Amino acid sequence: MTQTPVHDWLLPRLQQLIADGGAAGFAREAVLAVLVDLATAPPIDKEPLPAEPPVHGPWLEPTEGLQVRP
Repeated sequence: MTQTPVHDWLLPRLQQLIADGGAAGFAREAVLAVLVDLATAPPIDKEPLPAEPPVHGPWLEPTEGLQVRP
């Protein structure tokens, strides 16, 4: 156990992310620096995170004359 339940929940995930970065060939210090940069930069530090990432693509655009079969 660490300081709080949030620490306990987040710590193994961050440790795994750092390990994955090392396995991908990135220096540990670089992975940590980017994590700090991302965590302290907008939009993460200024806005609530979206419930789901936005989905974009032409397959979501309405199509004129599209007929749906029953």
